[in-house]
Amino acid sequence: MPSSKLRELATLAITKAFSDGYSGVVITGFGEKEVFPKLVEYRTDLVIFNKVRKTKLQEYKQKHFDSGKVMSFAQDEIIRTILEGIRPKTVSQIKSTTCISSGSGDVFRNCG
Repeated sequence: MPSSKLRELATLAITKAFSDGYSGVVITGFGEKEVFPKLVEYRTDLVIFNKVRKTKLQEYKQKHFDSGKVMSFAQDEIIRTILEGIRPKTVSQIKSTTCISSGSGDVFRNCG
């Protein structure tokens, strides 16, 4: 391995900055004594001396009177498309369109 790559890895190993090639890991489930589920989200990027370098991004513990929570971990646009039924970009395009013609007249009466 070239010395420049080794230097780069050493720098990443001792700094808190994560490389551009990081991965997200989400672990969720029940423990032996837990009644409600728990979720922990980590960011990982390097294996140093056989240990994965990670940082905890968030932790969620369901409480007795909570109604639950929906959390997304994929790209935001994909999750919004699934939940809202339409791509956010399409919504923006529709909102920015001042007038749509349908041959016999305008679809929107207040075009302009």
